[in-house]
Amino acid sequence: MPQPHAGLYDVDVEPQVEREGVERSLTIPRDVIVVGASWGGVEALQILARALPADFGGVVLVVLHVSPNGPSVLPRILSRAGRLPAVHPSDGETIQRGRIYIAPPDRHLLVRPGKLELSSGPRENRTRPSIDALFRSAAASYGPRVAGVVLTGTQDDGTAGLRRIKEHGGIAIVQDPAHRVLPDSQTAGPEMFSADPLDLGAEFLRWEHATVALCEAIGVNPFDQPDVEEAKKLARAELTGGGSQHAAPLPTLMPGQLSKRSRPGDYVAVLAYLPPTPAIVAQLQELRADWGRKLGCAATLGIGPRYLHSTGQLHKGGPNTGLFLVITTDSGEDLEIPSMGWTFGELHHAQARGDIRALLARGRRVAHVHLSSTAELSQLKVAAFLLEE
Repeated sequence: MPQPHAGLYDVDVEPQVEREGVERSLTIPRDVIVVGASWGGVEALQILARALPADFGGVVLVVLHVSPNGPSVLPRILSRAGRLPAVHPSDGETIQRGRIYIAPPDRHLLVRPGKLELSSGPRENRTRPSIDALFRSAAASYGPRVAGVVLTGTQDDGTAGLRRIKEHGGIAIVQDPAHRVLPDSQTAGPEMFSADPLDLGAEFLRWEHATVALCEAIGVNPFDQPDVEEAKKLARAELTGGGSQHAAPLPTLMPGQLSKRSRPGDYVAVLAYLPPTPAIVAQLQELRADWGRKLGCAATLGIGPRYLHSTGQLHKGGPNTGLFLVITTDSGEDLEIPSMGWTFGELHHAQARGDIRALLARGRRVAHVHLSSTAELSQLKVAAFLLEE
């Protein structure tokens, strides 16, 4: 196979093939690295840039989902983080090894033999630049020399592109969600947020428009959430019925029983009514990932009660394909809610029980684990669950 010139990439790329019974070579140079990232991706990309040596003999091409409005400072950030220069390429620019090329805002970054192309083509996965577009073009141009990497994020852009890379003989690498650097906004410090209060209003406006656009595209009314309202009614019934702290147990499954009810096409939802500190969220993410690996299915994490207004509607109003593991704990220091007649801890428990009752009323498969304290969270191991009778 031809090797790269000192400055330019060869365009005469011959795929590695089997000849006369000789096995496919395992020494194919993976010197075209394509990387996709979304929310939380800047920190992950900085770590990657920092790890690349100054004499790196390949090329790195990056798509990060960013706002289409305004300039991107990512080239400057990655150039400072590592030893390789990071740039926004120009349309038709010749590929040079030892560089990091970053898709500019609102332009697809495409790989052609020996050069790069910037495109204003249609959005893919509701975004431009698209990770899938970069990955497909790299696979078509450089085949088995491509390594595709998907870093931290919350959407599925890049999934189809990775499949195309593998079909052309390249390799696919995905960051373990349990080790992602995406911060949890409820536990993040002030460094995550802008100091300008007007930016908060801009974020509200941006997400209002995004909600309208997405719901129109998939035919959903975002304000139609009857099952969310039912969970609220059941929570109020728990409170007015004398409080939920010492209420009778609900007819839920044990976690081991829940795992044995798994069917093809299911997903697991870990629903935790726990203080969302960074340490606790990290443990919950590990538990979520472990359930997904053990059962071979998608796994999600929701922090209660805030998930009730988002995925809570899906859990109860969507198809019966969910396995729900609800985790609650006793309140440490509790506070009374003025003029309400109950405490914040009682309200928390009532919301958890109300959602469990709503799930059970729809025939959902639900397990409930109550901890005496958050210190017991580390003892929740999937292996132990699977051994339960």
